[in-house]
Amino acid sequence: MSKWKKLLLTFVVIAVMELPSYAQTNRATLEGTVTDPSGATISGARVKISAIDTGLTQERTTNSNGQ
Repeated sequence: MSKWKKLLLTFVVIAVMELPSYAQTNRATLEGTVTDPSGATISGARVKISAIDTGLTQERTTNSNGQ
């Protein structure tokens, strides 16, 4: 095998090994419905979500369907 073919093969192997790292993400989606104990939806409820490890928080208000 020539020097250039080995170099190209090495490059391809390294490039393929790096691909899984691009699949990581730092975002998430959280969906749900806020209900009272009887199961009725609650519109206008303020929901606060906190990431314990980063300290980031987001606040949202539920819509007319409690979502």
